[in-house]
Amino acid sequence: LGVPGDAYKGFNPPSLIGAYDRLLYLHDGRARSLEDVLKGPHNPAKVTGRGELTPLELKNLVEYLKSL
Repeated sequence: LGVPGDAYKGFNPPSLIGAYDRLLYLHDGRARSLEDVLKGPHNPAKVTGRGELTPLELKNLVEYLKSL
């Protein structure tokens, strides 16, 4: 986002506001739901290295994203 510690220079991710209302997800539309995103290429275990989400954590994360 343009700060000195950015790991990916020049990468500006889109806002999550209204993310739930999209028809397809990811840049190529390969995910059809937020659940698909979070169970696939952007699985928090892969992104953070802190392990898999429990089913309840996944549900809560999706509900949070719906609220934005």
